[in-house]
Amino acid sequence: MQSLLELQQSAGSSFEFIESVKSDLFPDEIYVFTPEGRIVELPAGATPVDFAYAVHTDIGHACVGARVDRQPYPLSQPLTSGQTVEIITAPGARPNAAWLNFVVSSKARAKIRQLLKNLKRDDSVSLGAPFAQPCPRRQP
Repeated sequence: MQSLLELQQSAGSSFEFIESVKSDLFPDEIYVFTPEGRIVELPAGATPVDFAYAVHTDIGHACVGARVDRQPYPLSQPLTSGQTVEIITAPGARPNAAWLNFVVSSKARAKIRQLLKNLKRDDSVSLGAPFAQPCPRRQP
């Protein structure tokens, strides 16, 4: 309890105090904000892609870029607590298999794999469809 009081007295603001307490209590998690101010909890090392999937699967699937604290931000760069994250989406956009190299959340990883598997299956069906048509019967 004494260390909490010392932390509170040394913190410059209430936000700084909360961030210090969170980092001490939950070192394996980060807390970032949506542009509307909603807090999103993510695993340490999470990227904007992890954030996009945490907000909604459709946002993750349509993600094409990110802004962090109103500045362009690489999709592969880890986030830190306190940042405000905005995801840029585009209609028809799809996840990139390379995202699997840097996402850390199990939800993002599972959703990306699932969609890529479905897309691969759909492509295979489309490519094979012309060959799957029944052959015309010969007339005697």
